[in-house]
Amino acid sequence: MTKSQQRTKSQFLGLLTLTMAAYVFLDVPIRISGAFSFSAGVGMKNFLPVVFGMFFGPVGAAGGALGAFLAALFTGESWGEILSETLSVAALSLSSWAVWFALNREGNVRLEKWSKLGLFTAMVIGLSLIPAGITMLFLGAGLFVKTYLGYVLFGEFVGILVIILLGGIFCVEPILPPYAKSVPDASFTLIPGEDALDLANEALEEAAFRKKIPMKKVFETQSVIEELFIRIRKELPDSEVTGAVSFESTITMHIWFTGDKYNPLRLGKEEDEMDIVSLKLIRHRALRASFSHFGGTNSVHIVV
Repeated sequence: MTKSQQRTKSQFLGLLTLTMAAYVFLDVPIRISGAFSFSAGVGMKNFLPVVFGMFFGPVGAAGGALGAFLAALFTGESWGEILSETLSVAALSLSSWAVWFALNREGNVRLEKWSKLGLFTAMVIGLSLIPAGITMLFLGAGLFVKTYLGYVLFGEFVGILVIILLGGIFCVEPILPPYAKSVPDASFTLIPGEDALDLANEALEEAAFRKKIPMKKVFETQSVIEELFIRIRKELPDSEVTGAVSFESTITMHIWFTGDKYNPLRLGKEEDEMDIVSLKLIRHRALRASFSHFGGTNSVHIVV
């Protein structure tokens, strides 16, 4: 597990709660309205197991399964329907997580290339046989085709849009299985000295040149890293600072630094006008920014 994949227990609990709530929110209104009266297990929610699995692995599988169980229990479904859907969600989530990262070792969830879109399409078509088979086992062969088509159609048409949003625009970090590894386009270490930022900028420019990234985007990335470095050095002058950047449709960067807990994305009580300007520049550039502290290491994740 890389630094960018480290999560605290509270973060895992948060993901579990979020996935559970999302499933219940999408499922219960449809069950109550009877919009899909031919089967309580089929509906818009059918894209969730694949998305939960690809991004959050076992945590997403557990959250989705728990959400399915609670939603079906709340609306008074039979135990056959409850067990069928709960097992279907868990099995499809885990199999999607395993298959996607077995065939895509880059350690991300993105569908920006035709090859990745084709892989996702084939995966959904194949793995949707799992919930269809489980439904047939519990509820009879009559629901096999309807369940299969529900998972395929909603998994493809809704799932693709959601994955592009989460993986391509917001750069949500997936939980990786042991055999997958996230490799950034550029990595660097910022040590005290006049050439610290120069070496980092060279690494960024070389990576951007290889991937044909516009220099305007490169300059924006460099300015954010510079401002973060200045803020970190001011607060923790002896801290070891490392970074990694990936260039895709959006640019995602991670900055890690050791020492006491310090969030450079927040304004301190004693900071001056220059500090305010520095922080505003970072916030202006960032589409999304987050901070965490785990095992003595501070982590900043920014999407530009």
